[in-house]
Amino acid sequence: MKGEVVGHLKIGCSTTTGKYYLPMLIARFRQRYPRVQVTIYNDSQTKISASLCDGEIHLSVMSARPFCADAVMSARPFCADAECHHFFDDYVILVVGPDHLWAERDSIAPKELSGANFILRDTQSGTREEVNRALNKVGITLDDLNLAMEIGNTEAISMAVEEGIGAAFISRVVARRGIELGRLKEVRVTGLSLHRKIFIAYSRRHPSTRAQTAFWDFALEPENQTLLKTVV
Repeated sequence: MKGEVVGHLKIGCSTTTGKYYLPMLIARFRQRYPRVQVTIYNDSQTKISASLCDGEIHLSVMSARPFCADAVMSARPFCADAECHHFFDDYVILVVGPDHLWAERDSIAPKELSGANFILRDTQSGTREEVNRALNKVGITLDDLNLAMEIGNTEAISMAVEEGIGAAFISRVVARRGIELGRLKEVRVTGLSLHRKIFIAYSRRHPSTRAQTAFWDFALEPENQTLLKTVV
């Protein structure tokens, strides 16, 4: 049919974004464009950036602007060919198990984090980077925490917290069910504000497909931006 959007759309994103945010949006997108096939690739920000720059995916959705994959992680330049837009905010919270010594408290001081057992994401994680930046602002570093376990999957971290292995900083959307069931407890850290800006991006280095352009315009429509806010 003339004018109909048809094609294969490839999106690279983090596990949390791919599991909790994008499915609802893509379901609505395919109601409008049923002949667009969508594939979601979950990977590290480094690999997603490289895939976007190389044209292996059409769009990236992650907590960093696409960067040059061969750049030094602490000083990586943004990819000059990337067109980025702030997509939504993902809020990160401190959670503990129901038997943890902080479980009966509403808040703790930043200094109490030092020496406590923690479960952290892998070093390539955007959440870990954001936690490190936020802790630095209150005079704490990741080295001050007692690393009990390092896991590359947020759901696995949530389960480890439930089992009492340690505390963790994870996305609120991941922790929500555990909190509702009483398996996790959110604890505020005085003076600590943690949220990740999630960006959607495409590379101007490669021609845009009709499916890519359709999703970009669709995702940034006000009603769909509002939809994403209901996930948190």
